[in-house]
Order: sequence, then C-alpha cells, then structure tokens
Amino acid sequence: MVVKVQDSTTKETYILRVPPHVRTCKEAIVWAFSMDESGYNPVIET
Repeated sequence: MVVKVQDSTTKETYILRVPPHVRTCKEAIVWAFSMDESGYNPVIET
C-alpha cells in the first residue's frame, strides 16, 4: 500500500509506503505523518 503526496511549495510528488492495514487515504496520511486522525481535517483536498 502506498499514498501519493505532493509538496505544495515545490510541487514535488512523493510516493510513501504505508502498512497493509491502512485502508483509506486519510488513514495513510495520518499514519505517514504520525498525526492523530482527528487532527487531520484539510480545508482543500485534490
């Protein structure tokens, strides 16, 4: 499983590995950046 993210400043794209138990994009971002799921509420997603 992977999640594709883009740096908003440089527009560089990254592919990040996430564990197989991760099922949604939101879970993948939260896991990859060691965040709490309730703290990840972007205003704009693409």
